[in-house]
Amino acid sequence: MASMRGYARDLAAACAALVAPAARVYPAERRVARLMLLDGARALAAVAVLFFHYVHFFYPLGTFAKADAMAPHAPMYAQLWLLYELGRFGVQLFWMISGFVFAAVYYGRPATSREFVVNRFARLYPLHFATLLLVTALQFAAIARFGTHLLFVAFDVPHFFLQLAFASNWLFRFQSSFNGPIWSVSVEVLIYAVFWLTRHRLPALGVIGPLALAAAMMVLRRTVDQTEVFNCGFHFFLGVALCTVWRSFVPLPRTLMTVGGAMLATGAAGLVAVGAERAWVAQIVLVPLLFGGLILLLVAIEDFAPVRLRAAFAALGDRTYSIYLIHVPVQLAMFLVLGPRIAEFARQAWFLPLFIGLVMAVAWPCYRWFEAPARDWLRRFARPRPCAAAAPAAA
Repeated sequence: MASMRGYARDLAAACAALVAPAARVYPAERRVARLMLLDGARALAAVAVLFFHYVHFFYPLGTFAKADAMAPHAPMYAQLWLLYELGRFGVQLFWMISGFVFAAVYYGRPATSREFVVNRFARLYPLHFATLLLVTALQFAAIARFGTHLLFVAFDVPHFFLQLAFASNWLFRFQSSFNGPIWSVSVEVLIYAVFWLTRHRLPALGVIGPLALAAAMMVLRRTVDQTEVFNCGFHFFLGVALCTVWRSFVPLPRTLMTVGGAMLATGAAGLVAVGAERAWVAQIVLVPLLFGGLILLLVAIEDFAPVRLRAAFAALGDRTYSIYLIHVPVQLAMFLVLGPRIAEFARQAWFLPLFIGLVMAVAWPCYRWFEAPARDWLRRFARPRPCAAAAPAAA
């Protein structure tokens, strides 16, 4: 009986903390441990995008749109159709995890705007710039060999400079160019600014603040159809709200597991019932429920997971950005090597693991020898330097 009363008190305190002032949920002196399982989930979402983009291999040369009949030609389609058809939702999971992690790291922490901008630039830009140049070179090689560029419709100077400025899809929702997958990061950069400008006020509103902002983003998404910025903002601030739930229920991990599992099961059952593509409710309710439940479940079991599993997820999570940005250059290189017969090869069962394996084989050293060193060098370079002590006057 005493234990039940204690649990009831803890549950009431956790529920109250959902609308508590920020200092109770995000104390400045807290240490933020790395959530390794969540990092690994982000990498698995990137792999899901690889399946969705497998259809690129069936594009006829010079064709820039997916035909409905293409995906069923993919190997093991009957067994893997969920990944081939719905792998694009990995992007929404990216956005939600980003919101969760940003809130966990920055809310309540006395970070400067300079530190935030430097960290984001150093994390995102070097690999983006390198893959932009690589894709440009590969597209010129494709033009020389096939007489046309491949995969993405826009390949011109204006779009190159938009990509260079991370602005490729701020206003062009349906037009992909150069390294196409960067579109999701392009729109997320604008949401980073919204996050940073609201960082002092939003946490004080508990879970209500980010949920209200997410709802506003969805209204804007329905009103303005020319950009995915507001769709990104919707999912990002849902992730922020989930972080508030997690921080409030840290003393009750099993309750958090139950809530997360129930959300995940409800979202999955709803998607099976109504379909991911047929109803708007799937986009604004069921997918967020599914991914929100997954996120809460992963952070709740973090401390219970085997050390080796967490380490493996952390190593995989480190390579997420490399996996995401390097897979299109790998596809372009395969087009150049195999030529017009690539669709014939892509139907074979051996071609799928070859593609996934090549992406992983390139992403692993890419992170270790380029992405991480470039990030660390830029952060050191931009670090404020203490003023040199004044030289003593000559005797």
